Amino acid sequence: MFLIACGCKGGWFHASCESQWLNAYNYPYSCPTCRTLVPFTTFYSFSYNSGEEQKLLYNTLKMVAVEIILFGFKKRTYFLPSQSLTILITPFVIYSNHSLPHFLECIWVKNIVQYTLLAFASSDIILDVSKYFGIIYILFLYITHYLHYVDLRKNYRHLEPLMPYAVYRQIHHAASIAESPSNTCETS
Repeated sequence: MFLIACGCKGGWFHASCESQWLNAYNYPYSCPTCRTLVPFTTFYSFSYNSGEEQKLLYNTLKMVAVEIILFGFKKRTYFLPSQSLTILITPFVIYSNHSLPHFLECIWVKNIVQYTLLAFASSDIILDVSKYFGIIYILFLYITHYLHYVDLRKNYRHLEPLMPYAVYRQIHHAASIAESPSNTCETS
C-alpha cells in the first residue's frame, strides 16, 4: 500500500485502487481523506506512439494539412484551416481540464458543419454563414474554457499547462508498506 504525500496519515491506497481512483476523477486530484491537493509529476508526450489520443492528434493534423493545401490559398475559403488551428492551440492559450480528444472532436464538429454548408454553397451568403459559424463556435469554445479556468482557479492554485497532452501522472508517495495500516479513525 502507498501513502499519498499530501500530509495526512489516512490517504493509503493499494496500487490498483490508486489507478482506479485516478481514472475515475478529473485533474486536479484531491486526497479523499483530507481534501488537499495531491502532489504528482505529469509526463507529456507529442509522440505518435505514446497513445491513442496522440494518434488521433496526428490524424487531425493530417486533416488540417489537407485543409491548408485545398482551402488555405483560396481567397474564399482560407478561413477553414485557420479556424481549425485556432481550436487546436486552445490548450496552449487557456489552461484546461478537458482531455485532448475534446479539442479534436471540436475541430471535427466544426469541419463537418462547415463542409456540409460548403457542399451547398451556391452563393456568397452560405459561404458567409459557414465562416461566421466557425467564428462563433470558436468564441463560444474560448469563453466556456475561460469560465472553466476561472472556476478551477478559485479552488486550486496550481493548474498545469498543456494538461490535455499529458500521457500519465506519477503520484508522490510519503511511504509504502506490505500490510494494511491500522485504522487511523480508531480511538484508544
